[in-house]
Amino acid sequence: MRTRTAPLLLAVLLLAGGALPALAQSPSPLLTVWADPGPGQWNFKGATTTPVALTVPAGDPDGLGFHWDADASGYGGTIEGYRMGWDLADPADPDDPGWEVADFGPYQSTAPRSFAAGTHTFTVVARDLSGAETWGFFDIQVEIVGNAARTWSRVKALFGE
Repeated sequence: MRTRTAPLLLAVLLLAGGALPALAQSPSPLLTVWADPGPGQWNFKGATTTPVALTVPAGDPDGLGFHWDADASGYGGTIEGYRMGWDLADPADPDDPGWEVADFGPYQSTAPRSFAAGTHTFTVVARDLSGAETWGFFDIQVEIVGNAARTWSRVKALFGE
């Protein structure tokens, strides 16, 4: 009896193994994020880690903010809430000081921020009631604009030299 059970068990495991990749790709919310003011709108699904690259001017009085919404109805899910953060050192750390809120909630926007210069990041996460998450990442390059290149002779001329 054992010799028949082992091949049958092996066949069942092999057939089930073919279905495992489909099980590993559990459904996750569709997260739509748009910037304010509007340089664009982006869709994220699941654990996408490729950031959207944005360039904004330094010291913009309007700043840069984000709004978002997520949809889990395509697989019968319900959105639990959102979490967002600026310049996170470790997005996987729930206690990273860059998170704007302690936990997931009904938050769907962030206040605009102005930056002096450099590179900054923005991260937003949507979670459904089953715990499935979709992450959106942004790399924001802040550029100083409106300053003409200055040669040493032009700088000296400014001071009457």
